[in-house]
Amino acid sequence: MRTDSQKNEILKGYLETLCKCYSSGRFENLFPLLADDCVFESQWVLTPNTGKAAVVDYFIGKGATLRKNNCCPTCTIVEFVGSLNTIKNAEVHLNGGEAQRASFGLLYPEGKLAMLMCQTLNDVTNGVIVDLQLDENDCISRIDLCMPELFNFKHFAGPFEIEGEEDLDDQTIEAEIKRMLDEAEDDFSELDDFISSYEDSYSGDIADFAFRAAIQSGKTEYVDEHADDFDLNDGDGYSTYLYETDDEEMQEILMNHGAFKSWDDYEDCRFAMETVNGEILAFDSDFQQEVFKKYKETYELSDERIAEIISDGIYDDASGRDVEDDLATMGVSINDDELSFEDKCGDGGYELMELLEDLGWDCSFEGDSWKLETIGVYFIK
Repeated sequence: MRTDSQKNEILKGYLETLCKCYSSGRFENLFPLLADDCVFESQWVLTPNTGKAAVVDYFIGKGATLRKNNCCPTCTIVEFVGSLNTIKNAEVHLNGGEAQRASFGLLYPEGKLAMLMCQTLNDVTNGVIVDLQLDENDCISRIDLCMPELFNFKHFAGPFEIEGEEDLDDQTIEAEIKRMLDEAEDDFSELDDFISSYEDSYSGDIADFAFRAAIQSGKTEYVDEHADDFDLNDGDGYSTYLYETDDEEMQEILMNHGAFKSWDDYEDCRFAMETVNGEILAFDSDFQQEVFKKYKETYELSDERIAEIISDGIYDDASGRDVEDDLATMGVSINDDELSFEDKCGDGGYELMELLEDLGWDCSFEGDSWKLETIGVYFIK
């Protein structure tokens, strides 16, 4: 069982956090302190915000308004003096009836701490008391905005003015980035400003985290806008960014900016060639035999005629093909009139790709085609 002094110390820490949140327009550090069934209620608003999600949404919107209008209030911690402040001759409405004049007051615990925020508009300063209630788990269960006239109070600590951006922990920064991505449609200027403000507070590469989060959440506009800011092929010759999603449209955007997959991902292709060195990454054995069969059909060559050409010379007068060279390109050899199909992984990719295209196959390309020497893969699935 906590003593009143211990509870007030916890409350003081929460109020300091709330003061800094209002003073900066950034409420992210408040959210972990809220109970799941938290209620936010104001005397000036008929309907309260009920539940943590609703309260978080309110503060997100409130913070954005404060920052946009550069009108963050001055916040201090105050201590309630006495337990009742009677307001004389106040205007009240009983049961929704006509206005009447009466004295009324609000009972409150003496010595409790609360927040006073003051805002000056058009040379007029308005104040609001923000009272917090904690549950048995020391989470904020209620936040009430009240008229300061209802209380007697004295200054306790503050003001808590923020110079620059307040440090946030990694988890809070990441949650805020994901929220901004979820809410943004095609304008990511607020997110870009947030990343610039907190790049020194984040333990890793905050821009990289945001970019990967955008890939994961399907924010194609953000990815297309920022892809050139990164070395996309960061995984020893391939792009780890491609593996953040299975979405083909997103992968295509990354590939259009130069990303390509790990060579290992092409092992199941019928044919795949890495372009820088012309290295054959995959030439499926069944496909190899299919190519050879089509080669014979296209150029009207039988096994016997091929054996004859190989024994007599390297050209076929009818087809105009260098048959011996074509066979080497396909990995086909003839020994004692016996055909054998060799493993063709390795060099000779460009020659094989040209032959495949001559025979009617289209090789798809993935990679960066905007350099003098293209980096990527030609493949047939």
